[in-house]
Amino acid sequence: MIKAIIFDFDGVVVDSEPLHLKVFQQVLRDVGVSLSKEDYILKYLAFDDKTFFTNSLSDFGKYESPQQVEQLINKKSRIFEALIEDSIKVFPGVREFLQNINGNYPVAIGSGALRSEIEIILNKLNMEKYFDFIVSADEVENCKPNPEVYLKVLDEFNSRNDFQLMAEECLVFEDAVYGIQAAKSAGMKCVGISNSYNSDEIKDADLVFESFEKINPDFLTNF
Repeated sequence: MIKAIIFDFDGVVVDSEPLHLKVFQQVLRDVGVSLSKEDYILKYLAFDDKTFFTNSLSDFGKYESPQQVEQLINKKSRIFEALIEDSIKVFPGVREFLQNINGNYPVAIGSGALRSEIEIILNKLNMEKYFDFIVSADEVENCKPNPEVYLKVLDEFNSRNDFQLMAEECLVFEDAVYGIQAAKSAGMKCVGISNSYNSDEIKDADLVFESFEKINPDFLTNF
């Protein structure tokens, strides 16, 4: 029985992956790296910024030091936050789904994005009220497919409630292969949303939907 719900953020709640890619490409271009959309989706989607820059720079023979990675993270964050205002849209059906489940389940975000980016977007879209808390890249050492972010969400749920949740009582909404692996490794149930990958590529999720417009919240009671 599902007792708590966790949302990945980029690619699930908001259509922000294209903007992340655009900014990653811009920052890497300045250090002599040309990153294609295909490589981003295949190799790096769902990575936090630190893992993205470390791995991509190493893959292209441009890695120098942790300090270089930190500088690129800061540069990417500045550019991304400056572009958020006119570029981020909520995926169809997400707001309505959140409204329908509001008050019926504890709801959190477990994301590889930076907390500052998530909070800016939620505030801009007036959606912060739907989520009890956020666990972001700032709070974990290991990015997806490691389950750390989702296990930290579980710990936070349990620190806030009188009852103790089990991992299998949590449902994660994910769009990425690595994210689904993280959720399943955490022992949680997972619904895949085919915003970033096609349905066949995320078939390891327990259920797969094309969008939140296709989801009737009543399915949660029998899942």
